[in-house]
Amino acid sequence: MVAVRTTSKTGRAFTLMEMLVAVALLVLIFVGVGIVFSSAGRAVSVSQVTLELMSNTRAVQQQIERDIGGISPDGFIVIRSRREDTTQANSRRFDMISFLAQGSFPNRTGSTNAQPFTDRTVANAARVWYGQLVIEGASPSQLSAVGVNAPPTGTNDRDFILGRHTTLLLAEDGGGTAERIASNGITVAAHGNIRLTGPGTSVDPGNSEPSAHISSSRVCTAALTPAQVMRNIMSEVTAAGGRGVAAGARWEADEYCFRFKTLRSPYDTEVQVSGAPSLTNGYFRMHPIMLQGTASFAVDWSDGTTDGGGNLVFYGLGNPKADTAIEPTLASDDEYTAIFSFDNRAKWPKALRFRYRVIDLDEQPRLAGGREFTQIVRLPQ
Repeated sequence: MVAVRTTSKTGRAFTLMEMLVAVALLVLIFVGVGIVFSSAGRAVSVSQVTLELMSNTRAVQQQIERDIGGISPDGFIVIRSRREDTTQANSRRFDMISFLAQGSFPNRTGSTNAQPFTDRTVANAARVWYGQLVIEGASPSQLSAVGVNAPPTGTNDRDFILGRHTTLLLAEDGGGTAERIASNGITVAAHGNIRLTGPGTSVDPGNSEPSAHISSSRVCTAALTPAQVMRNIMSEVTAAGGRGVAAGARWEADEYCFRFKTLRSPYDTEVQVSGAPSLTNGYFRMHPIMLQGTASFAVDWSDGTTDGGGNLVFYGLGNPKADTAIEPTLASDDEYTAIFSFDNRAKWPKALRFRYRVIDLDEQPRLAGGREFTQIVRLPQ
């Protein structure tokens, strides 16, 4: 009998070392894939927030272009610049600009009747102001005035809010009623002047609401024409003895270019209706809000001079042009004022430059330091 020999071919198992190497490679692959997806996710997220900032800023730029395009050469332009910290070249800028413009300016603070939102008043001239706003606390007084060249409210970059305030300039009604304009059969409260030191105006005939100072943003109409505003300025400057750094000689700057106020919430108003906050009052006082998270806002001007490369030369804080600017006598380079008015038409700016630093408002910001935008606008000549 022949015996049959059989053999078995049993596969060799992985050693422990080989298993560890394989697992390590697999972990590295997963980590690499995770990093790729995470980086892609962050890139998409940053792109989204950048596009959002660009969209919001572009809306502001378009509004500025329209307003600057309507600047009245018979009016005034005031630029007030302020640096938060003089020891840092990249410190926040808290600039303001105020000017008279022509265009279409709707009333954004309602009428005095029982249905304030029914008003459709539109003016073809206004005093236009841009700058970061003063944010009032809870239950403020809308009759209190903001300080001369007061800084905006904020501690962190995200706190600062860029505002646009238009003071509609309309002739007073035919009856000559003080602090009132009759428009389309509806009565609208109006300021008798648009100066910082002017008195408040009564908001409603029944006095159920306290009088409002112009800087409170509660009433954005004035019973004045642009010609009347300029006649007042000419009289004020003449009475002050003309131009100069001396106190009282910077009328357009100190009286007509001041920071406006707003509320954080309409519930913060001190005006009560049946024991509850008047949300109508609060809503109207928040109308200047334009762009939240504007950490820095800088305005410079050019007389048309160019450098060797053909680029416009801009003047402002840090680069003043002494024959046009009227500056306060400060030892440190932290403030700058330029006034263009009835007595220096020949030096009227040819262009303005606006620079914004806008912050991502997310709780966990995706854009460290935000994004900076620059806009150059030519003035009508």
